[in-house]
Amino acid sequence: LQYRTEGKKTRFFLDAGFYAAYWVRGVSSGSYFTNQLGDVFLRRTEISEYYEFDNDYGINRRKDNRFDAGLAGGLGFAYKLPKGEVFFEVRGDYGFLDLSSFQGSAPSTYSPQINRAIMFSLGYLITIKEAKPGKIKKEEEDNDEEEE
Repeated sequence: LQYRTEGKKTRFFLDAGFYAAYWVRGVSSGSYFTNQLGDVFLRRTEISEYYEFDNDYGINRRKDNRFDAGLAGGLGFAYKLPKGEVFFEVRGDYGFLDLSSFQGSAPSTYSPQINRAIMFSLGYLITIKEAKPGKIKKEEEDNDEEEE
């Protein structure tokens, strides 16, 4: 949902709604250091591999919850220019679901993994063709006459 105020050159808007997401794939990446006996310097090794989802609960009784859902909302400002408008928006997501599930109860030291995000957007919307209210109304009247 979006509520907006329209001015001659500016507009403010407020967004609110729900989101749903499904984790399709992931990549684990990082680096580690190794040192063989007799080497003076450490060797850095880079790794990058596709993340393997837990198909069962495994030894730690945990698996990934690949579905997420929550609330989304934002607040923005736009300024009209001759061929479009420049805008700035701040959005936030507030997830409801834990991204891990456990066989039985979770460990006592476990803290739920819940998505929280803040996003900033700055952009320029280009106006391709601007509709003229009078022309749209006339075309609708012509279509009504043809239908009769």
